[in-house]
Amino acid sequence: MTTQTTIEFQFHITFDNFSTDKKQDFINLCNSENVKPVMIVLPKGDYVNQPMFTKLVSYDNFAAADNEVQKTIEVFTAAGYKLMRKKAEIPPEHAESFPIPQPGFEPYLEWHCKVIVHDMDVVEGLCSELGGHLSRNTLDEAGKERFVTIRQYDKAVFDESVPPLLNALNQKGIPIVKQKFEYCVFDSKLELDRGWA
Repeated sequence: MTTQTTIEFQFHITFDNFSTDKKQDFINLCNSENVKPVMIVLPKGDYVNQPMFTKLVSYDNFAAADNEVQKTIEVFTAAGYKLMRKKAEIPPEHAESFPIPQPGFEPYLEWHCKVIVHDMDVVEGLCSELGGHLSRNTLDEAGKERFVTIRQYDKAVFDESVPPLLNALNQKGIPIVKQKFEYCVFDSKLELDRGWA
């Protein structure tokens, strides 16, 4: 008898942009549903404002994880928020054995690095040169945090792309808050990132 491995799924659920006067209501709903509110703003692209929540769930299969998250999504849509995207990520170590739940979907790898920026020109220059993409969370009240992301479909290219940018950030003395490697197994609307990634 084989034991199935429990996997931590991280879901990012993006909604259509809404007016700033609804921001606190959104945050309050996130808190009541025990999910993390994130108000992503991209520096460029077709859809620069991406209000979302992030939810972590642990299951041994995608369907069960998706079912739990769907219940939370329904709470938000009932409150008037329009669903734009559902994205699910797992730790990269499960990549080779995980069955992709979305027919025709090409999974991709991402590296996210949260940094503290004191000189935006320096960080933008490094990202432009070394293939990083910048974004920010407007819930960061100090306004200094940025997310540096590398996205690649090819693992060999991904493995070669991250170290040069990470080393460059360190060499420039840019404070790194945390970093995370993820494998995206489901993305219902990748085109939201058109013009950015």
